Amino acid sequence: MVTGLSGSGKSSLAFHTLYAEGQRRYVESLSTYARQFLDQLDKPEVDAIEGLSPAIAIEQRGAGANPRSIIATATEIHDYLRILFAAIGIPHDPETGEPLERMMPVDVVKSLTERPNGTKIILLAPLDPGVAEDIPALVRDLQRQGFVRMRVDGILLEVEEAEKRWPTEEKERFDTIEVVVDRLVLREGVESRLADSVETALQICGAEAVASLQIPGSEEWEDISFLTGFRNPKTGFEVPELTPRHFSFNSPKGACPDCHGLGSEQFCDPDLVVPDRTKSLQGGAIKLPKKGGREMSWKQDRVAGLAEHFGVSGEAPFHDLPEEFQNALFYGTGGMEVPMLLQSGGRSFLRNVVFRGICRDVERLYEETSSESVRGQMGRFMAARNCQSCQGRRLREEFLAVKVGNDGDGSGLGIDEFCALPIEEGGEWLEQVKIPDDREGTVRPIVEEICR
Repeated sequence: MVTGLSGSGKSSLAFHTLYAEGQRRYVESLSTYARQFLDQLDKPEVDAIEGLSPAIAIEQRGAGANPRSIIATATEIHDYLRILFAAIGIPHDPETGEPLERMMPVDVVKSLTERPNGTKIILLAPLDPGVAEDIPALVRDLQRQGFVRMRVDGILLEVEEAEKRWPTEEKERFDTIEVVVDRLVLREGVESRLADSVETALQICGAEAVASLQIPGSEEWEDISFLTGFRNPKTGFEVPELTPRHFSFNSPKGACPDCHGLGSEQFCDPDLVVPDRTKSLQGGAIKLPKKGGREMSWKQDRVAGLAEHFGVSGEAPFHDLPEEFQNALFYGTGGMEVPMLLQSGGRSFLRNVVFRGICRDVERLYEETSSESVRGQMGRFMAARNCQSCQGRRLREEFLAVKVGNDGDGSGLGIDEFCALPIEEGGEWLEQVKIPDDREGTVRPIVEEICR
């Protein structure tokens, strides 16, 4: 074991001295015939080395910089974490923070059969209102599958009657469309039929079944929604079935759509456009390329027109100019037209122009141009920052909101939050991770592999 400060000569000692001498002694022990096939190393400049065995060495290499690699991916720990979060992670609504729960078909049947005997049940499968664009085709499809009733906006109708009543105007379209899968009365022995009907309803909708219930002795009907997918019925937010790929920032399924999983993005930095804010507009505060095409919106006449519109002085230091003007200069007027005196072909004319903003134009040209020269010019004003969508966390917001809990942390941690923990804290946290009883046998080895 060779230890020491960085730059103290550890590699030279190990590779050039100890290895060279060990290898030389090994080669000298071979026959003359064998030696001709091996490289002969020079004897190192040392007085004496004792007790040295024949040695081999592995080439020392520096790891290449890869923006898509982190310590967790290089050590393959992240692969196990992705499996862990896909197996026992609980999705949450990113906006409300509410956990998204789902039920299996057997849970739906169990919930319904716990109602009092004699309860009337109408089992419904919700449809996307978009299917109503071709109502004759929808009716024929339902009839072919054996369905004879629908519920539209809470009203039960025969499918033929629903077709006759279907509105033709877009503004009069129905808000809710549901297929009546089964109508039954809850009694002993009905579980098998109910289970088949629940399965049918879920096959139609895919993630939701609705049961309209009338308890014995009551005249009111109550609708209960059963979700078998991760969905928030209040906001409509839903998450697909979780897989390890959803937690990989190198997969399109999981990567942030804006930064593509890099965690950073290029943007036009106003401080590079105006590096010296003590200068005035007329004194050359704005530093931009002189060439780049006639369509560039930062021509001097347009900047002057924008300044005149906001009533700012071209001689005042830039840092004294109103913030409203600075925002409009960098990021545009938001669609508002500004009168500007433009010049073309030696003529001057007044025209209302939407000022797009210097930074917006620089970013657009940097992304869209096919000219390396223009891209190089625009690149002078570009800088890197954390992605504004994922805040540098690389994944889509719906998968960042998937939490795994432990006995000591009720709210749980997302995969990015766990990766940010110090190693010791991460190990302690995993020791108390909550694993459902039915997945203990498959998930526990994954946790042990991460901790190892």
